[in-house]
Amino acid sequence: NLLNLEVTESALLQEDKRTDTLMRELRAVGIGLVLDDSGAGYSSFGNLKRFPFTSVKIDRSFVSELPGSKDNALISLAVLHLGQGMGIKIIASGVEHADQREFLRQNEFEHMQGFYFSRPLSPHDFEQWYDAHYVEHPPGVQPIRYDQKRLPRN
Repeated sequence: NLLNLEVTESALLQEDKRTDTLMRELRAVGIGLVLDDSGAGYSSFGNLKRFPFTSVKIDRSFVSELPGSKDNALISLAVLHLGQGMGIKIIASGVEHADQREFLRQNEFEHMQGFYFSRPLSPHDFEQWYDAHYVEHPPGVQPIRYDQKRLPRN
């Protein structure tokens, strides 16, 4: 997916047929759906079955105590294996230290995000970071250039 929409679990609390329909329509046009902050509050595995999620982000509260917390490790690994079985990409959110990254990598987490990799970047800084790390663009993808004149003014 070239575009992903992140949805928090709290947004799914109310039973609404429109939500079901909208999420299926978004998937039908190729937009990925990411369940954000999974496990942070009200959490239901039923949402993984009910909605067409392409990815699930494990909440940073589970990742922050890795590798030292046995309970957090077990929960993270259980979610990873559940996602693999359902064909859903699992993203470890909130990776801030090398030991967390190493633990996750050794346990087959392919997708991680957090300050360990980068702080949030402005469009201009992202462009520079991207150019420094990716010499060639993927086939068929044109480089996007930040143009401050085209941004809306507040």
